[in-house]
Amino acid sequence: MIRILLINFFMILLATPIYASSSSSQLDKSLQDINSSFINAHSAARKFDLAEGPIILYRNGQLILIKNDTKITANVIFQTYHTFKVFAHIPVAIYL
Repeated sequence: MIRILLINFFMILLATPIYASSSSSQLDKSLQDINSSFINAHSAARKFDLAEGPIILYRNGQLILIKNDTKITANVIFQTYHTFKVFAHIPVAIYL
């Protein structure tokens, strides 16, 4: 655990001069171009996935079925799960 914290600290420490340095407008434009390319690729992939068939997503304890531009949601995490989770994490807490 301490190793992970130290690694994260050094990564932040090494990235600080890069972040603090003055950025040129060409660098900003390049980053914006990369970002827009990624957004376009993600949008195309999502349209492709939706065209292929139904998609099932898991978000915040709910399953979401997306099919033909309709969304159907169902709760899958019940209160008993949270109670069980508390007891399941006890061995992890003891180990740490």
